[in-house]
Amino acid sequence: MTLVRFNNSPYRFSNLFQELGNRFDTYQNKSGTKIPAVNITEDEKGYHLELPAPGRSKEDFSISVDQDLLKIQYEAKHPEVTPDKKIIRNEFSLESFTRTFSLDQHIESDAIEASYINGILNLFLPKKKATEPEQKKIQIQ
Repeated sequence: MTLVRFNNSPYRFSNLFQELGNRFDTYQNKSGTKIPAVNITEDEKGYHLELPAPGRSKEDFSISVDQDLLKIQYEAKHPEVTPDKKIIRNEFSLESFTRTFSLDQHIESDAIEASYINGILNLFLPKKKATEPEQKKIQIQ
C-alpha cells in the first residue's frame, strides 16, 4: 500500500484568486503600482488604444509624444480632509500611473487623437500614408 500526502493548503487557493483578480482591470509594475490594462486594435487607418480609467477627469490626464515614445500619465488628486469631516471608511483610491509605448516609424505622431468617454481613455494613432519613391529621370550627357 502506498501513502500519498494530501496538502489541503488554503494558501494556494487564495493565491490563485489573488492572481486571477490582478489580471482583470489592472496589473502591477515592479514598484507595486497598479497600472490600467490596455487594448490595442489595428485597422487600415491606424491603431486604436483603449485604457480603462473610470472615475477620473479628462483634465487630469497628460498625453505626450517625445522621440517616438507615447506617454500617458494620470495624476491622482486626493480629496482634502477637513476638520469638519470624519472619515469612517475609505476603501478605494485613485492611484497615479504612467504608461509608455514605443511608436514605430509608420505612425503619424503629429495627428494622434484622444478622447475620454464613459471611463475609457481612447487614443487613435493614424498610420502614415504609404508613399512610393519619386521617380527621377536622368538625362544622359
